[in-house]
Amino acid sequence: MTPDPATEVDRRTWLETLVGAAEQAATRFDQSTNDDGRWVGQALHELSERLRDELADLRVPGAAILGPMDPRAERIGRNEVLFRQVNERLMDLGTTVDRVTEHADFVCECGDASCTERIRLSLPDYERLRSKPAWFAIVPGHEISDVESVVEEHDGWHVVQKHSGGPAELAKAEDPRS
Repeated sequence: MTPDPATEVDRRTWLETLVGAAEQAATRFDQSTNDDGRWVGQALHELSERLRDELADLRVPGAAILGPMDPRAERIGRNEVLFRQVNERLMDLGTTVDRVTEHADFVCECGDASCTERIRLSLPDYERLRSKPAWFAIVPGHEISDVESVVEEHDGWHVVQKHSGGPAELAKAEDPRS
């Protein structure tokens, strides 16, 4: 089957945007004065490399199932997906986990690509959050009400759920645990 050129262009543009966002965020964290910030920067650099490899192969998990979406909602969704991938990588590395308290520091998963705020969750809360692909952990006040709703409020962090349609489909298609 011959690939649709328009779809290939969309995939390439999306991956190039993600690589750029990951590299920008990594640069901000590289300048951090603490070890946690530098670990986040390293995880973002590794994510950027993986995205570059995917760009070279033009493989985007789940891209074919996504329908048309408002460009702003898509950008917000892709930013949140990127931050979720960073947090998954941090869990893989185990760099932010306090084994005594069973808590870990994560990056805010809001839709603002320039956000560098941190949130602290218990490991069971993080696993429960990850069990729902359309859920993201954010700093209170970072929700974007036209694409998501706050479904849980905790001390220092909230859970948002993507609205049905394009943003939720994107979150599910790009869920690393699905």
